[in-house]
Amino acid sequence: MNKKSVALHQLDKAIKLYIDEQDFICAITLSGAAEEILGRLVVMDGNPNASEELVKRLHYLSNEQISEKIIRNEHTNFARNSMKHFNKISEFDFEVDFDPKPHATQLIARCCSNIVKLELPLSEQVNRFISYSFGRI
Repeated sequence: MNKKSVALHQLDKAIKLYIDEQDFICAITLSGAAEEILGRLVVMDGNPNASEELVKRLHYLSNEQISEKIIRNEHTNFARNSMKHFNKISEFDFEVDFDPKPHATQLIARCCSNIVKLELPLSEQVNRFISYSFGRI
């Protein structure tokens, strides 16, 4: 199984957890892992990935007042990174004091965007997420 296949499997499982179990924490972790792989594949194709595009757009919308690094680390990737990294003892008592659902939604949506950029077929789960997100279920 190659990395692309792993990422697509992770994304499908993240979507199942998101929709069927409302397990947004695990959906964030799995879709975050999938996004890293899919995003790198997009960049290897010579295109900006969904995360890069979002960060650049938010930087532009802030009139370039907020750095891309701050947008990336403290906003777009904050939930994913805060749950997967444990670098200091002070992080041991970290409380999830944010609603994980919008963060999971954003990560899964960015994965879906990267799949489109890679011109990959949309899986049943990706189509299900798109329908769910637009309230068609």
